[in-house]
Amino acid sequence: MDKNKLNCLYIEDNLADFKLLESRFKRNDIFKGSSIHTCNTIKEADALVTKNEYNLILLDLSLPDAHGLEGVNFFQKKHPFYPIVVLTGNTDKQIAVQAIKEGAQDYLIKGEFTDELFFRVCNYAIERKKINSQQKKILKEVEKLNIDLNTVNARLQKTVNELTEERKRVDKKNKQINSFISVIVHDLKNPVTAINSLTELLLNQKDRLNITQIKYLEQVKYSSSSMLDNILTVIDTTNISSDGSFMLNMVHENPFYTLNSALDKFVVDAIQRSIFVVVDYIKELPKVYFDKRLLTNIVANLMENAIKYNKENSKIIITCEKTEDNFLKIFFRNKGLSLKPGELEEVFDEDHEFQDNPSTILPSSGFKLSVVKKTVEVMGGYVGVELEDEGKTSTFWFALPM
Repeated sequence: MDKNKLNCLYIEDNLADFKLLESRFKRNDIFKGSSIHTCNTIKEADALVTKNEYNLILLDLSLPDAHGLEGVNFFQKKHPFYPIVVLTGNTDKQIAVQAIKEGAQDYLIKGEFTDELFFRVCNYAIERKKINSQQKKILKEVEKLNIDLNTVNARLQKTVNELTEERKRVDKKNKQINSFISVIVHDLKNPVTAINSLTELLLNQKDRLNITQIKYLEQVKYSSSSMLDNILTVIDTTNISSDGSFMLNMVHENPFYTLNSALDKFVVDAIQRSIFVVVDYIKELPKVYFDKRLLTNIVANLMENAIKYNKENSKIIITCEKTEDNFLKIFFRNKGLSLKPGELEEVFDEDHEFQDNPSTILPSSGFKLSVVKKTVEVMGGYVGVELEDEGKTSTFWFALPM
């Protein structure tokens, strides 16, 4: 229907009032293309608006089957999308204002409006109804979205509560596990320390021992020292998990001797597996911040894994270099160990489990690599792993602050 063209249904039981308005439609060019129809009752109007398309209802407030606001209320309930303009006498002015409050768009007093005013009021009523209808539609959609959002929020809150409870259960379980580990490692610490000390005493009397006995005692000494270091690391790592504390004995010095001391323990193991270890860094390394025992354990962990899971007749190259962000980076290039690209982001995860396939996978033979990551981070450093030589070399590295 063309804009500004009226197609009115005038509900009026006084034929003279209708004829008067109809004559205006015919006389004034402003109504050209517009039309006006009539009926006497709300019942007749109900039937007409069901079958025909009008864009405006003109409503008298005194009808045979509806008086006062009854007609407005009927259309608001059954035909809510029709704009309504009330036509009333002076005596009904107050009730006409009330009709607007009930949903009518405007009102005119019979005999007191010009054609131009009538035309303008009717068109404004049509546009106002469209806007109101759109607003109601949007409000309903917003209400629905709000209900959906409340539902999602309720589910989210339920999930958060469940996760919170699960976190509490996990924390409680972790504390129990850490407590158990602490008991075990402390119970192990004393006998291992005793074995280490007694072995040292026996080795101090080498002149009374034969070569075979010395060899076995040195192996016992090495194994007990390594196990003692591992026990102390477990204790410290358990402390990190439980209360965040970590006892450090930090120094700021050249790590050359600490690195070499840790690497020397694996010379025999490397030879037995036909793995060539190349230490390719200078003696005068820059000073870094580190805990000697922790650094020894980190190197031991990486070397144990490297020797165990590199292919035989391969090569392990240990190098150091300074970085632009003022760190010293220590590399373990495993020439006989390949990792899948997808594993690179997982190897240092605490919950990551590796399969036992030495040719392609690097599990930790001592502690998980997550412990290496934690201990390096505790000293202010960071770790990483990358593939080189088109995936044939797996390079693990850690960096310590200078």
